[in-house]
Amino acid sequence: PRSTLFPTRRSSDLDTPSVQERIVSAIGRIASVMRGGMWQFATQEGLNPAQADMLQLLLSRREGVRLSWLAQQLAISPASASDSVSALVNKGLVQKARAADDGRAVALLLTQAGAELAQRASQSLLFAGDAVSALP
Repeated sequence: PRSTLFPTRRSSDLDTPSVQERIVSAIGRIASVMRGGMWQFATQEGLNPAQADMLQLLLSRREGVRLSWLAQQLAISPASASDSVSALVNKGLVQKARAADDGRAVALLLTQAGAELAQRASQSLLFAGDAVSALP
């Protein structure tokens, strides 16, 4: 007699991933598509992906942020963050100013051109929201 405590799975059940596995897989695919969309946008605008991500982060931080915060948010080294910020400053997309809470510290802020580009980047990812809202 078969045990009801541990029912035997049919061979066809073994081939079907669990709901949790399918959700994790779907999230990974969505993240990959969004990352690809951002990279495509960044490349068209002459940016690398880290620079595009920085613009996105700065868009919601009107008071400015410190370089160390950007590096931490993007999980990159301070040196890499500094290189990317320097490139964005040279392109006129980011400006450096004195931090409001500490006059000795530097705050990074978007310029008008940087804010406009970050807005366009956000618009380029709206397809993901449309795709999600179409799900059953």
